[in-house]
Amino acid sequence: MKLKLLQEHLRQEKISLAVFLHPDPTITYLTQEKFSYAVLGITPKKAVLLVTKLDQKPHLPGIAVKNLKRDWKKEFSRIRRIGINKEQCMVASQERLKKYFPKASSSENLGLPISFSRAAPGSAP
Repeated sequence: MKLKLLQEHLRQEKISLAVFLHPDPTITYLTQEKFSYAVLGITPKKAVLLVTKLDQKPHLPGIAVKNLKRDWKKEFSRIRRIGINKEQCMVASQERLKKYFPKASSSENLGLPISFSRAAPGSAP
């Protein structure tokens, strides 16, 4: 399962939280679902998908699915180092993440292998 590999990568790189914000294709890749808007937060120990009320909550093994609320960042406490997919995260989103997690060190590019960030051509999204 790709989620477990990602969590192991986070452990090895000492990244407290990986954040994927809509429209990052990593959300679709790891969940095999498309959402109107979603935030996927992954720590070395847990994964949480936050979706709007417009979307049905899917049952995803290994990923807790919750409604997206304004204070979604409270879901993740004691964050020291944040990883993002810089190829997909807009500058404005990166700046918001710095405001949301002021005690965390600057966002780190996850440097994910291509298999983590997008499905191979011809495979399911």
